[in-house]
Amino acid sequence: MDRRSSLLALCPLAAVCIAFSANGFTVWQNRSVFFAATELVSNGVPGLTNMGSRLTVSAVPPVSAQGGRVTVINTQVWARFYQGPGHYDQAIGIVTDRSNNVCITGYSLGAGTSFDFATIMYAPDGTPLWTNRYDGPAGDCDFARYLAVDGLGNIYVTGESVGAEGATDVATIKYSANGLPAWTNRYNFSGTNIHYIAGLAADGVGNVYVGVGAISSQQMFITLRYDPLGRAVWTNHYRGSECGVDYPAALAVDRFGNVFVTGGSDTSTGQGFATLKYAADGRGLWTNLFTRSPGILPRDLAVDQTGNVIVAGENGIGGGITHVYATVKYANNGTAIWTNVWTGPQYGGGGFPHLAADASGNVFVLGGSPGAGVAEADITTVKISANGVPLWTNRFFDNNSGFSPPGAPAVDSAGNFYIPCHSNGEGQTNPDILLLKYAADGTPVWTNRFNGPADDKDFAATVAIDRTGSPYVTGYTDDPRRSARRFQLRLGEIR
Repeated sequence: MDRRSSLLALCPLAAVCIAFSANGFTVWQNRSVFFAATELVSNGVPGLTNMGSRLTVSAVPPVSAQGGRVTVINTQVWARFYQGPGHYDQAIGIVTDRSNNVCITGYSLGAGTSFDFATIMYAPDGTPLWTNRYDGPAGDCDFARYLAVDGLGNIYVTGESVGAEGATDVATIKYSANGLPAWTNRYNFSGTNIHYIAGLAADGVGNVYVGVGAISSQQMFITLRYDPLGRAVWTNHYRGSECGVDYPAALAVDRFGNVFVTGGSDTSTGQGFATLKYAADGRGLWTNLFTRSPGILPRDLAVDQTGNVIVAGENGIGGGITHVYATVKYANNGTAIWTNVWTGPQYGGGGFPHLAADASGNVFVLGGSPGAGVAEADITTVKISANGVPLWTNRFFDNNSGFSPPGAPAVDSAGNFYIPCHSNGEGQTNPDILLLKYAADGTPVWTNRFNGPADDKDFAATVAIDRTGSPYVTGYTDDPRRSARRFQLRLGEIR
């Protein structure tokens, strides 16, 4: 189930109303200027076979040499749990700031308020610094979806929030580094739309950008920019055609303040990737369209340190049909550089494939293993050079009953790659949190397993790395005595 369908399932009667003035918005309507798919030449590698001498293949053991128990890593390890008044909490995002504080957000069942945004800041030693909850004007469903931090340590949270008139707005909140609410903005395209969030990014000086989709008769990409004071600077709308369906999937900002958005867009051969670049002032700079029969859906987007943009997605319709993953790279000026396509698993969705880029422009693509089904934890990571050459692929397999895809991965400053996931493991009936680490050259470094205090179901959401190289994982753990609880786990380095 993707985010749009889960929103409808959780809050089927949600509808939206505008809670802030649109004064000051500049609207740019951008033309569908794009590079033809024929210009997206491959690097000559058709898939994950015959990769040549530069490819290394390795397997990761399901537990580390130390037994996979996080308590044996070092004395810096800690786990923190949060439970709201309604005893149901789901973490969805985690970031670290320049002081190595760590912040998580998600949604939390309130006392008579349905679900609320809940955002928590911890010091590096695990000391809770502040907790903020947000209940929208209707006292109804409020689901935080994305979290970001700017260069000054300010925290931004965005998500769907039912408004006073019953529509589903986009609520974006800024907190100072010490947890003080700075501003809250609510947005709705028409006042009655059901919106969903496609991404959030903050630049170094406190401008924040929100990617928004509309579930309505006018399905389009909507991109919002707020300045550091919360003033709406501009909004952009993109529709590939008058009658087609367009929905955003991901958003990112480069170090120059340019904004990149990707999503699905109807074409004559099915849905394709529509990738857009806006300047910081909202000007539309270019739009690229990538198609592949019978249609392909974008899932993730990454921007490297030189401003190149990489988009990944999948095609196939499930039902036992093997999917195909495609990864496309564009230069900062929109020139198509390379595309790689390879076989995926026999299922779709789940946000796969995930993307991450390192400081050298290499790209990590994380997805289901070729031909894999949904009964086991079976994931493959491919590292691709900045020139589009696959360098190595690693496959992780572990027992699982009804596989749930892994969370969003991360890369540290040394190029190490971290995967937050979950699996039952041998002889177990409930999934545990797993964190896998690969070195930059593909060597498996360690695997660690975390089993919550109730010995029940534990699921990873995402991972963040602080400036010292310490990884943090957030997710949730089931406790029949307390219902679901959000948790955060810090892992030190295994020596």
